[in-house]
Amino acid sequence: MLRASTCLNIPNHRLYDLRLPENFTATDGFILTAKLTQEGRARNIRFYDDVSDGTFDLSAVLGNENGILKWGSSGFHHSARNMKIETRGDHRWLVADLQNPLGTFSEHLVNLDEYLDLVEYVHPYEKETYYRLGAKARAPPARSLVLCFDGTSNHFSNTNTNVVKFMELLKKEDPERQLVYYQTGVGTYAPPGLLTNAGLSLATTLDKGFASFLYQHVIDGYKFLMQTYRAGDRISIFGFSRGAFTARALAGMVHCVGLLPQHNIEHVPFAYEVYKNASDAKPPPTEKDYPRGATPARSSSVDSQIEQPVGALLRCKKGTKARHVNPEDFKKTFCISVAIDFVGVWDTVASVGSLWPTTLPWIDYNPGIRNFRQALALDERRANFIPSVWDHSRTNPKTQTALEVWFKGGHADVGGGVVPPRRCYESNQSMLSNISLRWMVRQCFSVDTGIIFDHRALDKYRRLGVLEERPRKDTNESVVEYERRLLKLSADLDKMDIKHKSYDAMRQYRVWNLLEFLPSAKPTQTEAGLSMTRRPNLYKSRGAYRHARSHPIAIHASVVDYLASDPTVPYIPRAWWHGYELGNHPLIADRLDGDGEWPSKAATIIKMGWKTYGFREWAKSRISLFRSRTGESEISDPPKECL
Repeated sequence: MLRASTCLNIPNHRLYDLRLPENFTATDGFILTAKLTQEGRARNIRFYDDVSDGTFDLSAVLGNENGILKWGSSGFHHSARNMKIETRGDHRWLVADLQNPLGTFSEHLVNLDEYLDLVEYVHPYEKETYYRLGAKARAPPARSLVLCFDGTSNHFSNTNTNVVKFMELLKKEDPERQLVYYQTGVGTYAPPGLLTNAGLSLATTLDKGFASFLYQHVIDGYKFLMQTYRAGDRISIFGFSRGAFTARALAGMVHCVGLLPQHNIEHVPFAYEVYKNASDAKPPPTEKDYPRGATPARSSSVDSQIEQPVGALLRCKKGTKARHVNPEDFKKTFCISVAIDFVGVWDTVASVGSLWPTTLPWIDYNPGIRNFRQALALDERRANFIPSVWDHSRTNPKTQTALEVWFKGGHADVGGGVVPPRRCYESNQSMLSNISLRWMVRQCFSVDTGIIFDHRALDKYRRLGVLEERPRKDTNESVVEYERRLLKLSADLDKMDIKHKSYDAMRQYRVWNLLEFLPSAKPTQTEAGLSMTRRPNLYKSRGAYRHARSHPIAIHASVVDYLASDPTVPYIPRAWWHGYELGNHPLIADRLDGDGEWPSKAATIIKMGWKTYGFREWAKSRISLFRSRTGESEISDPPKECL
């Protein structure tokens, strides 16, 4: 039985108003009346009959037991007075003065939205679905669906990535509360039938070089969601390297075409083709692009904002192939709209396929993702590992959060998978990739993803120094003080892990050097965004581009503290930082002292590509700076809670 608020993930008060009876006697029932709002009607909520579907006898299910409102009893209105409905946050409460056994009255309240909803039913004669105001049926608890996509050629081994480690941390034996899925990386897939060693080797080589089985990686994750998702479930997706690209492609496909019905497997390849040929070159998102449950700024006309796709009634002169299909019409006809609660990735590669790059829509930005987090490598320089960063200019701050943080190391130092170092500092588990793993786990806690971790795995990782301890909060300790104490415990581990040298794949595998000189097509990050080029990379360092001051792009505190500590082994991060005014430096994530200045030692080491101005640009920048100081400009730093 579907409930409107659960299906749409929208608070009840936005769908319908509740009204008390104007005149009633103790012998009458206490009849609540629901009146659909403009938004409720725009979202296709409808009553067959306003009287029968829009009313509910509250006195039949709410009673007075020893002076307390009790759901499941009856006749509360016989001993109540001064009844009214108050809205508090997203919930509506019935407030009433209730008589106790001593004969005195005191105020009591009950959360109406906790017990009532618009419940869908099929009309016996019309044979169509309508909604009626009714008591909520006991629904199965919402679950967490967690999908993990590993990096290129990665799978469970003696050099496990952060994806495998994150997978180990998840609770897996309680399918009523959480379901988990793990997929090995690009280059490990082979189609059925290639059973010989030569066939398997050829298949994995094609997968690495040409992304031959990229569609299979994406649709396998899509099928898992099809077969397991039910209304109210929360979806989180994680990935590393090209697995991060797969994770974001899966989220893009879910946003673009929606989620097909559970057993409609044969339709998945066509749905993927519709997604692959879609365009994400759109203006800033409108309401229908926002994750469900979001509350964007609204105009007076809700109906004009919520455009209804044509669906199966579309007629046009275009062809009948997947590339001619409007994804919104396909979604309307076959699928349901589903939002992704959390996407956490380590160093997404901007395209899949070393020799023939493949890109997909809704990778750089996705309005269907509520929380996006990415850990990026400062010291990676290989031509085929250009990072795919988030387009922060399109983020809707009212409905989404996004944060990208740069860490010391190469690609595998951030995502994991480097051969463990022979020398370790305190523990044989110490390595650079632990820093970004700790950060990602904290991000899951900070935005309340609903992910359930296995306490036994957490204890093991804490005992070995991979994760920080999480002591209990003291009674008199504020939340800010407690969070700072946890951050200090993590920073202490960072100080040991940061001492390891960055892994340079160029030195370990000479074949990567050849690709630096090939004029093959490859993505590249520029000040204008991601573009394709055939110019040889020639060992070019990465660039971190900030296009506006408010964009949440940061360097991790472990890097800054290490640079300021005057390390025995000199370290200069390879990446250049662009988009900053002269003298300004990047934001620092996880900093213990809050908004303190950059240490002078670290500030002189970091590579800054500061803006250069002619007189006109200089004058504009000074005016913008003056307006920001007087509150007349939209220039601002990202929210502190993101960092």
